[in-house]
Amino acid sequence: MPAQTPHQIAYHKDILANPDWVTAKKNPGQPFSIHDGKFGAVLMESPFIVTTPNATWIPNPSRSPNEILQLRDDYWYGPEDPLLWPQEDVPEAPWLPCLLRNFPKDGSLDNKLAILWDSLSPSQQFHEDDLEDCLSTLNSMFASCNYPPRTMQAVHRHTTTMSVLSQTLRLTPHSLARFSERICAFQHLGRQCVALKMFMTLLFPTGEGIFSHLQKMCFCGDYVGCFTFDVALGNRLVQCGIPVWLLRDLELVGQFRVNTLLPITAARPQAILPAASSSSRPTARPSTRGSPTKVIAYTTHTLLPAMVSTWLHVANVIDEQEYLQDCINKPAERYFVPRPDLFTNASQPKVASYMETWLRLRGIVLGCMGEGEPQALSHRAWQLWLDRGKLEIEVTQGGKTVKRKNKEKDEVDVLISAARKQGPVDLAPEAMWRDRKFDFDGMLGPHHSREILWELNELGFRFEMCMLDSTLTTLASHHEHYNQIRRCFPIGHAPLELANLGQANQGLAHSDWFSRAPFVYALHHVMRFWKNDVVHAARWLTDEQYFKIDEKRGLSPADFEDFEHKVIKIYISSFLTVYGRTPRIPMILSHQPHTKWKQPVYHRMAVGPNGVWMPERESDSLYNY
Repeated sequence: MPAQTPHQIAYHKDILANPDWVTAKKNPGQPFSIHDGKFGAVLMESPFIVTTPNATWIPNPSRSPNEILQLRDDYWYGPEDPLLWPQEDVPEAPWLPCLLRNFPKDGSLDNKLAILWDSLSPSQQFHEDDLEDCLSTLNSMFASCNYPPRTMQAVHRHTTTMSVLSQTLRLTPHSLARFSERICAFQHLGRQCVALKMFMTLLFPTGEGIFSHLQKMCFCGDYVGCFTFDVALGNRLVQCGIPVWLLRDLELVGQFRVNTLLPITAARPQAILPAASSSSRPTARPSTRGSPTKVIAYTTHTLLPAMVSTWLHVANVIDEQEYLQDCINKPAERYFVPRPDLFTNASQPKVASYMETWLRLRGIVLGCMGEGEPQALSHRAWQLWLDRGKLEIEVTQGGKTVKRKNKEKDEVDVLISAARKQGPVDLAPEAMWRDRKFDFDGMLGPHHSREILWELNELGFRFEMCMLDSTLTTLASHHEHYNQIRRCFPIGHAPLELANLGQANQGLAHSDWFSRAPFVYALHHVMRFWKNDVVHAARWLTDEQYFKIDEKRGLSPADFEDFEHKVIKIYISSFLTVYGRTPRIPMILSHQPHTKWKQPVYHRMAVGPNGVWMPERESDSLYNY
């Protein structure tokens, strides 16, 4: 959606304060045309109002063209899934409004296609023969059709991919997660083929008239529908019984009829699905010590960015209890920055207050970070500091918790004293994020909240890695130890504490294995200096048979997947053993922030003759940037 101008922002606020302006021409007794709104809603972050003449709810439009579609834990693609949530009309895929939410019960579709709408659940069984029958039925639907070449190309592309998925599921073993992912892809493609048929039947001009077969295929409540600026397209969709949400300029309010204002229905984004291994690796393994298996579970929340799937997948198959038993002298839990769950566990007013306070404190905390380990606080101390919202915390005398709060206050005072050694210290006069004043409920939007929490998590991840390495490393030089850690991130010569938003979805979080490989290998290089007598898992680090590294042959995609999973497993299990708690793991943003940051030329990617990645030796540029 386009950004608002200052004039539009002022008008937007006036509309929200005076909703009667929108419904001034309401007339429930009159029939609706495309220009009228049975229902309407004012968008919070865009200069538009949404009206609909034939739907009973108003979904939230797609937030950004930079959204990254990723499979979620409910096997849908979140708010950007066109099978669930209406999108803006796309010229390249004009059939999307004709997607059906449910399998029609009136016999208009062959029952063999019903598998395309079956839910993905452990109790649901999918057989390869059912997939083949479904694919054959789809092919027969288009066999005698004389549709335009562009339409038939889309059908051929979808059915060919479905055939490959079906054959792969038949011929190779799969873990449950991998099987579910491919069934999901099969269903998405199949339902788009059905939508293509609906589109050509309902909307494509034929010799029988502009709209054909309307009486047979009109399920207004079952079609997904779309958002559009095009009144002519909206009119055609309405006549076919397809839900339409028309986007209108706010300045036109008063020139069209809206009977009732509704709240926006926002999609609830589920956690991104962990990537499954290509092998039939089990989802959890039993403990070898006789105690119940307790796998690591990370919190997900609508405010939080998603966690990197490779790290989350490995964490979900680690028996947490096994490594916690090795942690004999568990140190007190300390954190270099506030934990992101401090924000997600609070009420909405508290979340806004915490974020505003953090943005005012952020400069002080980052100023204390350097090559040395910064001052770490307990979770309660961070909570107390954010709750009070002041530089100097005052603890009220009396009450049972005064002793504990005084202790937490002392932790904060130590951090402030360390900051004052660098220069004058004071709270920022205003909470700013990306050169804009912070307003949780206003114009920043959900993306900016996730960006703030991404930075918090990224800083915590980097300095927890420093903390673990300083405990286990055999390197005598602190500067060398710091530089070893720095090479695990795509920051060039920049310090660790500068987590620029342009670095999101890069390095260890990159979606492409070839771009991720140098950083995973750098983390493996860091681990090779760890003490074997502290963490028994560190003995694997020098075992070439365990890692199967052949620097002359290089790493193929399958080799790298196995290598990466083992590196992540050693990192997480070592952290559990030393600190008795789960470490932070990298997160990704579902959108690409617009920043001026440019990725540095941090290494040379050597490519083997067969497209494999060649691990570089210590003398090469990977360790000299």
